[in-house]
Amino acid sequence: MGSAIIEVGLGLVMVYFVLSVIVTQVNNLIVNFLNLRAENLRAWFHQAITDDAVRNEILTHPMINIVEAQMTAKRPNVIQRVLNRLGRWLVARLVPGADKYRSTTKVSYIAPTVFADVLLGVFVKDQGTLTAQSDAEKVYSLILSMKDRVQDTPLEQTLETIIANAQSFQEAHSKVAAWFDNSMNHLSAMFKRRVQVIAFIAGLLISIILNVDTLHLARTLWNDPALRQAVVFAAESTSQAGLQTPQDAATTQQQLEELRRNLQTFLDLRLPIGWEINPAPDALLLVSPRNAANFSPVLNPSDWLGFLALKLLGWVLTTFAIMQGSDFWFNLLGRIAQARTAVAKISETVSGANPSSGTG
Repeated sequence: MGSAIIEVGLGLVMVYFVLSVIVTQVNNLIVNFLNLRAENLRAWFHQAITDDAVRNEILTHPMINIVEAQMTAKRPNVIQRVLNRLGRWLVARLVPGADKYRSTTKVSYIAPTVFADVLLGVFVKDQGTLTAQSDAEKVYSLILSMKDRVQDTPLEQTLETIIANAQSFQEAHSKVAAWFDNSMNHLSAMFKRRVQVIAFIAGLLISIILNVDTLHLARTLWNDPALRQAVVFAAESTSQAGLQTPQDAATTQQQLEELRRNLQTFLDLRLPIGWEINPAPDALLLVSPRNAANFSPVLNPSDWLGFLALKLLGWVLTTFAIMQGSDFWFNLLGRIAQARTAVAKISETVSGANPSSGTG
């Protein structure tokens, strides 16, 4: 009994692990397709730097290049315009305010020192003029130039607070770089929370489309020892092979190919997933949890509401499970596999210590 419980748990963890890898890959494809990382970075610039002239000078600077200085004038065709509008609408749902601007490049990371160089360069066009000044005078000149460009804006208040106590121009540069680096850390944390929305929706859709119902899976694995053993074997092989983490830097083609392989790995488990449609109104033909006809109150008037409720619960359980991430489930996979091995050894030891004896 104990071994069967462990094997069912191991089988479910294997399912959650593979699905979490698939959801991560789908998530990465969506993020890359919508250029969300770059859009998120550009949105920060619009929030932090409200002066249009200063912001545009920074965004188009060759060292940053979030917006190309000269965009192509080629007019997209009808299909491209429709896809662009749909993409912008989706981006705006995930990155507030992104629908107000266009033509963001793929730049999604800026080194803090580069940002500090560009920003201070906007305020002090000719830093050679500072050579003859003392350290205190350089900082004072920087503050005056900054106030002249971004007076009465949130950026002025922020920068004045940051560099007011700097003892030299280099220290002011370091403080600005540190401020930008800290802002990017906060931005990354916010971006991860937003991306979790995509992951949840993707996980729920995959659970519904593939009909990965946790309740039905657990019941089937418990009642079918042959299937349970096959899934356990796959789980132990996976835990021994090591974790293969999806690469964000991979090309779209590589990500699609890896997604196809992982999906095939999941389908090769021969789990009781997917859908079948048998519209026959015979109650005996509607007992399969995979039969979509059970959703019809006409064909299944006796318990269609209960079927719907259990299905929703099973899908939601699957979705929340795979939202924990592949690292979590892979680590748990290894622990349960070790526990199963330990239980098997104890059972063998007990059996060896208490051999059955016959009496004549």
